[in-house]
Formats: sequence, structure tokens, C-alpha cells
Amino acid sequence: MRHLATLAVLVAALLPADTAAQDSRDDGLEYRASLDVPLTIAGVAGTIGPRLLTDPTRTWPCRWCDRDAAGTDSLNGLDSGARRRWRWSDVAKAHDWSNVALVASFAAPTTAFVAARGGFGDGLGEEMLLVLESSALTLALTQGTKHLFRRERPWAHFAEPPAEEHLGSRESVLSFASGHASLSFALAVSTGSLASLRGDDGKEWVWVSGLTFAAAT
Repeated sequence: MRHLATLAVLVAALLPADTAAQDSRDDGLEYRASLDVPLTIAGVAGTIGPRLLTDPTRTWPCRWCDRDAAGTDSLNGLDSGARRRWRWSDVAKAHDWSNVALVASFAAPTTAFVAARGGFGDGLGEEMLLVLESSALTLALTQGTKHLFRRERPWAHFAEPPAEEHLGSRESVLSFASGHASLSFALAVSTGSLASLRGDDGKEWVWVSGLTFAAAT
């Protein structure tokens, strides 16, 4: 929810900008308020809406449970193998580092993008609004996917204490797709795409920094 609140604040803060302006380099990048503002608002609504319009206190049965008719674990070999090899012993620390990497997925490519374009010149606000729009729409699609598939989270599937007390909750069946992963790649790819469209020197650093932290997330 912290990510959703941050996204909403960014929308409120950035919309008063001169959204009809075009990038001063006349390279084809344009923020169209009549199109991009509604799309951004739709993305924010699609992200927050499913949580506001559903009851988190009722029982949420999984649709993608990875169990056979007898209730026996039938998790596929790819996921079970990845769990055995890559699961951190301290899952709280893994969660914290994932949050750090997510923040870096925005900070690193944005810093590289500003450097590549030569600073905080005309058009940066509109370009960042495009990144915001991409992120909002990605989160909305991710939220819709989560509620459609309702796949058990790993801690729910394996009933790991102390999380087992939350079995059957809404959060226990919103495993697919990963919000952290989708948002981090949306930030990396949208920022990198802007740098490539502008033809900025140093655009490679925008891509490398963004995708590195997205992959780490």
C-alpha cells in the first residue's frame, strides 16, 4: 500500500505541470494531456480499485493452488527447484532487500537519464510523467492479473509460521504476478526507452542500471 500511496501522491504533484508542452529537442517525444492524464488516472484507479472494492476479511479461495484433487502438493519442477536453491533462510531480509532494489530501479535509471539528457532542462517533467503513466498502467494490469489468477503465495502454499495465521486472506492468494518485479521492470524499460528515443549519449547506462536493479528485485 505504501507504493500505491506514493504513486497517488506523484500523480497529484505532477499533473499541474505544463502537460501540453513538447520536448525542446523536437525529437518526437510529446506528453498529450488529453490522452496521457486520463490513462495515468485510469492506471492509478486500476491499481487501487481492486483493493478498495474487495473485502479483505472474507475467505479467499485460491484458483491456482498447485495441489491435486487430494490436496497433495503438485508444484511444478521449475518453481519447486528454484525454491530449494534460491529461497533465503531469512525471508524478512529478502523482503527488505527487494524493497531496496525496487527503489533503486527508479533512482538509478532516472539519475542516469538526467545525466544523459544533460540535466534538468525543458521537458523533463513531461518525460517523468510518461514514466509515471507506464508504471501506473503496469501496476493496474498486475493487480488485475493477481485477482484473476489468485495463485497462492509461497508462504501460504507451504503454511510457514508465523504467516500461517493469515491463510485464507486476500493477500494469501495474490502471488501472480509479482508487483515488485513488474513495477521495477516498468520503471527500467520506460526510462530506457525514453533515453533511446531521445538518442541521448549515455543511454546505455540508463538501460544497464535500470535492468540490473529490476533483475535484482
